[in-house]
Amino acid sequence: MEVNILKGPLVDNELFLNLQSLFKGLVTVKSGMKFNFIDPSLEYEEGLDEEEVEELTHKKTIEIEFESTQDGSSFKSLLNMINGIAKDYNIKIKDLNILLTGYKNNRNFLSYCDEDVKNVFIYTRGWDRIYERSIDSVFPIAYEITSWCLRTLMFQSADELDGNVHFKFKGCLNDMCLNITDHIFKSRTGDICKDCLNIARDKAISNKYLKEINRLNDSFAGFIKTREKMISSDEELTLALSPLNNNKVFTIPELGNIVVQLEPLWKAVYLLFILNPKGIVRSKMRHYKKELATYIPLLGLKTKDLDKLKLSIDNTLDSDKNKNLNTLISKINSAFSDVIPGDRAKEFQIIVDEDEKSKVKIRRDCFVNNTNMTLVFSE
Repeated sequence: MEVNILKGPLVDNELFLNLQSLFKGLVTVKSGMKFNFIDPSLEYEEGLDEEEVEELTHKKTIEIEFESTQDGSSFKSLLNMINGIAKDYNIKIKDLNILLTGYKNNRNFLSYCDEDVKNVFIYTRGWDRIYERSIDSVFPIAYEITSWCLRTLMFQSADELDGNVHFKFKGCLNDMCLNITDHIFKSRTGDICKDCLNIARDKAISNKYLKEINRLNDSFAGFIKTREKMISSDEELTLALSPLNNNKVFTIPELGNIVVQLEPLWKAVYLLFILNPKGIVRSKMRHYKKELATYIPLLGLKTKDLDKLKLSIDNTLDSDKNKNLNTLISKINSAFSDVIPGDRAKEFQIIVDEDEKSKVKIRRDCFVNNTNMTLVFSE
């Protein structure tokens, strides 16, 4: 089974990247399932102002009966967007096509499908109001993605789906969740009820797909339920450097492969500290200019202007009293605080020790380099 996940209008870049990283870390080749994350770099007019977004995200119920004058895009326009994107950008249609969109819809649905259950939209804004923490929105959206994978195998039409959806909450992935906050409870269980499991078996759905979808949903449920516990516990956290989109990113595997949002120069500077566990005196960072210039492009900077790259490094490392370098390190530390709330972020941040050397406290056996990069820096 092959699924296209399209980045539509008003979808946060960080959210899209984290979803891709999450699936990349969890989905195995043996599962028979493949998820293609496609960013056509669409340029849309905003279409929504903040007042409209606030109005939608405060709503707590889905509107089954609705008037045509209500605000928001129609289901038809959202679903037609998938075919338009596929045509304009020569995207091959797969078994299931999912459009992630920040456009509100006129019935306040979190997601829905076309008549053949082959094209789906998922609304990506406002999940932080349901799940309280904005970082958790990655996991319920991932849960929606895999849930639609099962629905497209279970049901031949939207009418058949509507006839089997649960309007009374059961803790099943096919619960309607008329009260949107019920989504919290069904995603935390990751369950498929007995009735829906019977439908899946009657349709002779591959047991391999059922196991994989259950496994993924259990993983998402686990991340939702245990994230806070992990943050406050002594359980070890790992830092990984992994390839993603012809790029290299730092992720925290135990937190759903969440991506630490760092610019290429920041990543190179951070990696320099990771690979020098004894620490570096900041005033001596200028000795590493050549190495930084070599590896910054490998970490994601797309430029052929080497003079501009050299100037950027010079400005960072040669500023009066390390002002620019200190600012850059502060931004790196803030990026880790964004994904690891609380004191545990300090394990990954660049700190100054009693010898006035800057270092990262994380044990080096907790750093996993999943790339082919061999980094040797000057002493």
